[in-house]
Amino acid sequence: MKITALRSYRVGGSTVLRVDTDERLIGYGECGVLPAVERALLMAKAPGREVSSFEVLRVELASAPAAQSALNMALLDLLGKKAGVPVYQIVGGATRAKVRVMMPIAGDGAAQAKAGHRVLVVPLLALAASSPRHDYVSRVVAQLEGLRRSLGDNIDFVLDAGGEPPPAIASSLSAAVERFHPLWFDEPCNLLNLAAVRKIARENVTPLGFGRNVVQPSQVADLFREQSIDILRLDIRKHGISGIRRLAALAETYYAAVAPYNDGGPIATAAAIQLAASLPNFFIQQLPATLTTDYASGPPPIDNGYVQLSTAPGLGITINDAALSRYQEAA
Repeated sequence: MKITALRSYRVGGSTVLRVDTDERLIGYGECGVLPAVERALLMAKAPGREVSSFEVLRVELASAPAAQSALNMALLDLLGKKAGVPVYQIVGGATRAKVRVMMPIAGDGAAQAKAGHRVLVVPLLALAASSPRHDYVSRVVAQLEGLRRSLGDNIDFVLDAGGEPPPAIASSLSAAVERFHPLWFDEPCNLLNLAAVRKIARENVTPLGFGRNVVQPSQVADLFREQSIDILRLDIRKHGISGIRRLAALAETYYAAVAPYNDGGPIATAAAIQLAASLPNFFIQQLPATLTTDYASGPPPIDNGYVQLSTAPGLGITINDAALSRYQEAA
């Protein structure tokens, strides 16, 4: 089965990639904004290639990570459709019958808890430049205390700093939130200074998660060598299914769990669930806060913090091509 045509559409902050084949099967992938130079390289390398050559194309598209991740999803989608099995069967089989999920908190989280969510991502309060450190840390602690009182003990939290705080404040926060037992502290600071990250990890027991902004695999290796990471948070739209699987194997040798980051649309979400099903060291999968589903079916319903695996072939998602074609085609 060979690739005959590729089309890409801008849908919000994502690019949806459609791959047509000579057997009339169609596969779909998703990445973030696809730069014109990456799209040009993709259009030059992919047409005429076998669908099964996704690893060869990965090497040839090494300088185009966004294009590579979307194409990886689409080709695995096609292979699954051709074989009549879900993608997780193509990449090694399911390691679980259902996938644990989490979502950014909306409002006070009460509606999400009622709807079956059991893990919520709590964004860190904005840090004012003039705010004293002790006052800021106290406000974060008060925020978590309020959430714990209102939502009870059946809800777990992930505290998301988005890489914004300076290392000194990140270290203070990591120590202050220990008593709330968050699943982890996500992106407590940026990764420009690995020595500072290592210091935070060694001085506190709160687990640390990093990876959403990482593109190069060497950065992941550096984090593990520094023993600075407990949860690997690679973005499904930057690495695709196969890219995260490769780095998850590295994480396994360091006894680290994998919780892929996902802030994309329904295709990236479907790919993330397929990925989660196949990872031995998977921990939890993030779902986006909002999901545009006018051109695609959404994820399965959440039941007590989990979604059931789909047995549909490929990514297990239904695409409405007529609706998708109404979006602007990327140039």
